[in-house]
Amino acid sequence: QQLACLGLRDHPGLLVILGLGTITWATVHAITNGRTYDAHLLVLTVGMGLWLPLSMFPFLYFTALFAALEKSVKLLVWFRNPPVRV
Repeated sequence: QQLACLGLRDHPGLLVILGLGTITWATVHAITNGRTYDAHLLVLTVGMGLWLPLSMFPFLYFTALFAALEKSVKLLVWFRNPPVRV
């Protein structure tokens, strides 16, 4: 929906160009300014990018599990007492 607001839903090629341009800019910026980075801070930043999604995995897994269980219980109730059609 946000892509539709930006007008990018109808132009997927533009979205690919923007993504590749961003990756290229970030790579060039990291290579040219690499000596000015604090190594410890860089490791912590990359570590957060890996640790945070991995820490969310159990929450997302159990949320999906409960959603599937809810769906199966609703289906079982429906098969036991099917709706009456007039």
